[in-house]
Amino acid sequence: MAENNFANAANDELGKPQRAPSPEDLSWPADSAVDEAAETWLIRIQSPSFSQSEEHEFFQWLESSPANQAAYLRAEALWHSLGHSPELDERLNSSKARSKNWALWGSLATAATLAAVALLPSWGLLNGQQVETGTGEQLQISLTDGSRVQLNTQSSLNIEMHDDYRLLELDHGEVYFDVAHDPSRPLIVKINGAYVRVLGTRFNVFTDETRSEVTVAEGSVDVSTDKSLSELSQLSYRSKQALSANQQVQLKYLNSNNWLEELLGKVPASKRSEVSSVNSSDVMAWQRGEAIYNGNQLSEVIDDLNRYYPGGIRLQDEALGQQTLVAALRLDDKEAALNTLASSMSLDIVKLANDEILLKAQRK
Repeated sequence: MAENNFANAANDELGKPQRAPSPEDLSWPADSAVDEAAETWLIRIQSPSFSQSEEHEFFQWLESSPANQAAYLRAEALWHSLGHSPELDERLNSSKARSKNWALWGSLATAATLAAVALLPSWGLLNGQQVETGTGEQLQISLTDGSRVQLNTQSSLNIEMHDDYRLLELDHGEVYFDVAHDPSRPLIVKINGAYVRVLGTRFNVFTDETRSEVTVAEGSVDVSTDKSLSELSQLSYRSKQALSANQQVQLKYLNSNNWLEELLGKVPASKRSEVSSVNSSDVMAWQRGEAIYNGNQLSEVIDDLNRYYPGGIRLQDEALGQQTLVAALRLDDKEAALNTLASSMSLDIVKLANDEILLKAQRK
């Protein structure tokens, strides 16, 4: 699942997109032939066989004319605001390239629009783009700066491309970043209680309602709990607490008794752990369709797996959660992963209503 969100408010650190644009927002005059070409691109983009060469062709078409850009935004805005248009729906139904997976169509179309929007900073129509994945879904997108971003299950990422910095806000979930090097425009990831600043590197960020985790695969990143966005976006900024390859830091959120001081940034919103050494390949195994556990408590494993199983998994006896697990589970085959887990821990699988899964100790 992926969504586009358009803003009509000024940019600010905590600003959120407010509404989708209407055709009236797009001042470039409509042209039926150009609108038809835009609809055709929507159809081609949703095909699973959409190639890199076609993607290049699409962006050439998009950049060649403001009319093309306006037409594409009109087509997608109409699709999202109305759910569908009869004419476009008829074209999609008759297309041989139509995907059977509408979620995939939405993901691919939105990914293209994200890049399209970044080409038009002067229009002022779009303040940000929000991309989301549902339970068990993953999504990879390419940004116009050459960076690649891959969202894991149950993730929400807001993207803002500015002239002097790039801001990606991870509201919740897990994202892998392969950042294109640009000394003149640092990339900053905002998470609860901290900022991650980079120029060009590969790293992974996980965040939920209680903690965050930053792991570096290549290059270095700065993880700051006491710096502002304006400070970190300065080209003169120099990190004093950078992480390098195969290093990880965790952040635990703090509750302040003085909300005003916290709002003004006078108290840290999170506590940063000491830097630890990890195998980044294991942390990022989800990109390969795996989850690797090295002595994790079963309760932690269940919490992690519940991001992938729609009905959720629970233990019949909470005491079972204290056991530890060493295993590699296939996330792209949930049934096999569940069987491996149950076999390793001597558990029985009971499937309940609404796809809920109960694990209980085997009878001796």
